[in-house]
Amino acid sequence: ALFCQYFDVRPEGNFENGKSILNVPVGLEDVAGLAGVPAARLTEVVAAGKKVLFEKREERVKPGRDEKVQANWNGLMISAFARAFRVLGRQAYLDTAQGAARLLLEQMRTEEGDLLHTFKDGRARFSGYQDDYAFLICGLLDLYEATFDVEWLKGARELTDQMVAQFWDEEEGGFFFIGEKHESLIVRSKNPYDNAIPSGNALAVSALIRLGALLDCAEYRTKAERTLKLFEPMMRELPSGFGQMLCGLDFFLRAPVEVVVVGSPDSADTRALLDVVNRQWVPNLVVMLHDEANGQEAFDLIPQLAGKKRVEGHATAYVCRNATCSAPVTEVAALEALLADEAGI
Repeated sequence: ALFCQYFDVRPEGNFENGKSILNVPVGLEDVAGLAGVPAARLTEVVAAGKKVLFEKREERVKPGRDEKVQANWNGLMISAFARAFRVLGRQAYLDTAQGAARLLLEQMRTEEGDLLHTFKDGRARFSGYQDDYAFLICGLLDLYEATFDVEWLKGARELTDQMVAQFWDEEEGGFFFIGEKHESLIVRSKNPYDNAIPSGNALAVSALIRLGALLDCAEYRTKAERTLKLFEPMMRELPSGFGQMLCGLDFFLRAPVEVVVVGSPDSADTRALLDVVNRQWVPNLVVMLHDEANGQEAFDLIPQLAGKKRVEGHATAYVCRNATCSAPVTEVAALEALLADEAGI
């Protein structure tokens, strides 16, 4: 009776045809109070009942499960977990994102470094499609902004150059779905529409703009622009099918908001500034970290770090757009104000 009260199982049912669906509409403490039993007793009853149900369920034929790992879907997952880590600070999220990224980069590539599409039972197969590259590149960029480990940034640059070499249409712009190393087809299509997942061309635009800002690479930005121009008529005709591409268009037209934080990644004042950046939502944001004491590789890789220094020994932030930067700030409130202005808040 206690178990049924907790899970809302009634004699008349709580769903159709007198059936009940287990759910928890009221908290455990409240149910215990209504039933006149200690919360600890109700906890024991629920645990024992769930064990009985589990053993009974194990007698049923389990649904089939697709256990292959796909590069494109995992790229999206890496982005989600990396961004969740930035906002919520849960180390498990970052560990998940980094573990998946290492699997893709280390076990789902050919000897030449080309990305493969699927992985199962220790074996990677099938040449990667354009969205495999675009989604993973975005995931690696999100990992860089979560950790400021330049290895993720270098991996994103390498995959971007491979994506351009294999899928870019030099004549009309945009990216083909299959690459030069795939089997020959009569027609190589380009898919700009969002479906259950974003389109590969749309996330390629975002990746090119973000990487172009980080590495100050005009070629990446030019390819993003050509892709947007190619699909402009379609975006005008059916904007509801181009949500991600429209985000890329906004990113391009407004230009990235570039935040450079200078300081030791482990120091309290640096973390305080980064917490502001991670907590306050700003569209089209690109974040960089310059560790003056131990960041020569990042300094060599990211031109935007040049000339950015700490002020009076304190961690310092610069907010830039279109090659124009704010005065350096060291206070959390000052950075919040700058970001709020960029976000239009």
